[in-house]
Amino acid sequence: MLGWFYRESRAHGKLLLFCFLLVPVVQYFRVVQPWFFEEAVDLAVSPDNLEEILWLGQLFLFVMIAGQSLQYVQSFYLAKAAVHILASLRQRLYDHLVRLPYSHFQKVKSGQMVVRLMNDVDAVGGVLSGSLIRLLSDGFAVIGIVGMMFYINFRLAVLVLLTLPFLMWLTAWLGKKVRRGYLKTKSIISEIATYFTESLAGLETIKAFRKENDVLEDFRNLSRDYTEAYHKLNLLEPSYYAMVEFLSSFLLAMILFDGGMQLNRSQLSFGELVAFISCVHRLMAPVRHLSGFFSEVLNAWTSMRRIYEVLQIQPEEELAALPARTPKGTDLVFDRVSFDYGDGVEVLKQVSFVIRDGEKLALVGRTGSGKSTIIKLLNRFYRPTDGVIRMGGVNLDQIPRDELRSRIGFVLQDVYLFQGDLEGNLSLFSARRHEASLHYLDDVFAQDLMEGKEHDSPIEPSGQNLSTGERQLVAFGRVFQKSAEVFLLDEATSNIDMQTEDFIQKRLETFMEGRTALIIAHRLATIRNVDRILVLKSGRIVENGSYAELIEKRGEFYEYFRHQYKELQDEAAYLPSFSQQEGLSRSSAT
Repeated sequence: MLGWFYRESRAHGKLLLFCFLLVPVVQYFRVVQPWFFEEAVDLAVSPDNLEEILWLGQLFLFVMIAGQSLQYVQSFYLAKAAVHILASLRQRLYDHLVRLPYSHFQKVKSGQMVVRLMNDVDAVGGVLSGSLIRLLSDGFAVIGIVGMMFYINFRLAVLVLLTLPFLMWLTAWLGKKVRRGYLKTKSIISEIATYFTESLAGLETIKAFRKENDVLEDFRNLSRDYTEAYHKLNLLEPSYYAMVEFLSSFLLAMILFDGGMQLNRSQLSFGELVAFISCVHRLMAPVRHLSGFFSEVLNAWTSMRRIYEVLQIQPEEELAALPARTPKGTDLVFDRVSFDYGDGVEVLKQVSFVIRDGEKLALVGRTGSGKSTIIKLLNRFYRPTDGVIRMGGVNLDQIPRDELRSRIGFVLQDVYLFQGDLEGNLSLFSARRHEASLHYLDDVFAQDLMEGKEHDSPIEPSGQNLSTGERQLVAFGRVFQKSAEVFLLDEATSNIDMQTEDFIQKRLETFMEGRTALIIAHRLATIRNVDRILVLKSGRIVENGSYAELIEKRGEFYEYFRHQYKELQDEAAYLPSFSQQEGLSRSSAT
């Protein structure tokens, strides 16, 4: 994982290297400061050394200014590098997420992806822009100060080092606890983000069924779980600080006792004792900081691992292992195709059928029979678990992904609209489709199908300010502008009014001329004019024939549409009678 992070930051490697090379230089200016205290105290014994003390003070001031200036330069360029690395990492993560297979997003919650893209990247950024360099700086400071201690007094330095093994064990123990704690808190944060997103999306349903209290209670439970998990983390860090403070005070007492004895025996000067105590204070400051920085680095490490795990998921393959081929024609063949969504339950079972070039085929069946799965397989959102799908005589896996989807235009029942304006959603913000979108909207407005709307009318997220029929008008408009050779329609006209359906139907008939079409519908009016109908039941094809043949057969298709068929018969009988009565009325009036 460190190798991956190095590759991600390599573009700014020179800047990072410069910042890291400054670490020992900056720390040298910090570590050398106790020497000035030692010299000043020893010189102050004699009043004749005033000039030397003044010179020493000027030199100390120079060292302080130089050290702080270099530290500022280091922090500035490190922050600059961190911002660029984060922007690159976030963009790479988003690009990777967009290219992941459609099936991946059926297994994860949207909140988890949001946390990866925002919180986890920010956690890595926080370390890059400050904590990491401070961690390295304090590490160098500890080494430098310990070296200075040995230079001042070997015996007292050994006394200090005796406490370090206990401190290292304490840090390692804390690290394991904190790492597990951060994993748990990040997991709960993902759940909270997902729950919040889903609650906002389903707010209308929540209010309609008066479920506000239940939703609040669930959210309160998640918040309580997060608070408890984070509280455990907060208990660990103060404990560590307290132990370090106790150790610092204990060390200082031992140094004063042993240093005083050495001072009496003239083995240690007063200036050296002052310098050594200053070193101990300077040692404990980075040691205390290491606790906080250690937690931040562990937090970032956890986030980095979660980002790394996402980036290791294989994106949607541009091509399968088979050599690329371009289909000749648009005939579609399902050859003994079976499929399950990974749970072992087959949605399609040895399904075989052929759609010839330019043929219009309808799929009907009850909910869960596998109709929508067939459309997803044709778009290669999923791959069959068994069997082969061909287009124009070519295995679907051999057709380049972009070429395959450029040949297919499909309309779903659930239409996603982006935040923007109406024309932008219709053209999908493509300048190439701008003119065609304007003409289509002009036709829509002329029929009063979008009252109060204009070309630049703002669209709220997910199209909340548009009706179902208006969203479907946009969905069909997108496809009408696409020169697709295969058209897929998934129950898209089942929830729209008659006027909108009539507008769409007229354009659809023109659009489908010469195109291969696969239509899923629950209404007889939508499929009466297709060439052939397949009836699915429990993932298998149970009937195949034309509309008239299947009605006459009185089988599964007839039973499924029996009520609609009777309504259509009654309507057909009523309309001639109505027309006849209308004609008689006009004759009487004459």
